[in-house]
Amino acid sequence: LALPATRSRRIGLLLLTFGALTSKESALLWLPLCLLPQYKNLRAQWFPIAMAYLLWFVLKIQADLEPLVMELNIHESLGYWMTSPLWSLLPKSPLGLPSDDASFKILGSLTFLGMAMNTTKPLQKIGLCLFLLGSVLAIMSIQQSHSLGFRYAWLPMLGQIMWIVGTFSTSQKWIVIVFGVYFSILNIESHNMWINNQNFWAKGYLDTPNQHTACGYFMSEREYSQNAIHLLKESIQTPPMVHCCAQASKYPLELNDTQLAIDIGRMAIVNGCPNIPELLAPLALAFALQNDWSEALSYTEQYTNDPFGYKPVIEVAWGIKNNSETALKHWIQLKSKEQPMSVQEYEIQKSELRSHAEQLLNTVEERNQGL
Repeated sequence: LALPATRSRRIGLLLLTFGALTSKESALLWLPLCLLPQYKNLRAQWFPIAMAYLLWFVLKIQADLEPLVMELNIHESLGYWMTSPLWSLLPKSPLGLPSDDASFKILGSLTFLGMAMNTTKPLQKIGLCLFLLGSVLAIMSIQQSHSLGFRYAWLPMLGQIMWIVGTFSTSQKWIVIVFGVYFSILNIESHNMWINNQNFWAKGYLDTPNQHTACGYFMSEREYSQNAIHLLKESIQTPPMVHCCAQASKYPLELNDTQLAIDIGRMAIVNGCPNIPELLAPLALAFALQNDWSEALSYTEQYTNDPFGYKPVIEVAWGIKNNSETALKHWIQLKSKEQPMSVQEYEIQKSELRSHAEQLLNTVEERNQGL
């Protein structure tokens, strides 16, 4: 931007801006922030940047994407907005500040009132505007994606820090230094959480327990902790985390507990988890292992692509149990259409699928004898 505006530089600026916008949508916000200090140079080269934004919006509108439906809870959003002035000042993430706590609301409102009444300098005004705009965008993200939206909390926090820097004159630098030392201490105290994945999610869950942190903590602890089932159940509470919805019936089945797989799997569906194959397939297998074939088949009918390969085995096992090869022929023919095979390969595939189905029937029989 500081160099003379030539045709090649304008084209380069357009391409770089467009590349930033297409790499991540948050560039819509942070790119203007990066360019703000160079606003004088920007006045001479605003056109290619504007064209890049326009091109991005045109492509976005024309893209065949499902429209984003915003579901805003006004009461909760207002609570978050009233506490947002405290986000950068307290040693916890915004998730640790209950939006329905009256004391936080009052303290946050007084903080914002103090900021608004003492805004006269240019940097203060920029900081306050960024704080207001950023808090609205952050809260919209929170309402849309729950705890994931708090990654955008840096916007109002940046605005508030700009306001703090702009508030104190050069003779009051010691106040800015105090804030700097305070934030540095917070960073030093939190460095342990970045050592590994387990520490990160453990810290997040202990400080701010919710579905998101419970899901992350579960994924990092599933191999080691007896507490994993509790974390899994918490992660699929309404609104559930889809990432852990895929583990709701699968993980208990890995522990060889079919009843727990059924209980948690059903809980996940009731709480709003989507009917994804990763959830339904282990549920179907759990019912089959309990010799409840009608329930097992009712779940296999609800999905097509099975990431674990349970569906063909369950349906073929039910067919063998009823002296029918219809399901076996169906699945082998379907596979031969997807991948052409010789007669010998056809028979091998047929024999392998039959063998897996018979193994399932034997396992079901052994479990029932054990009961």
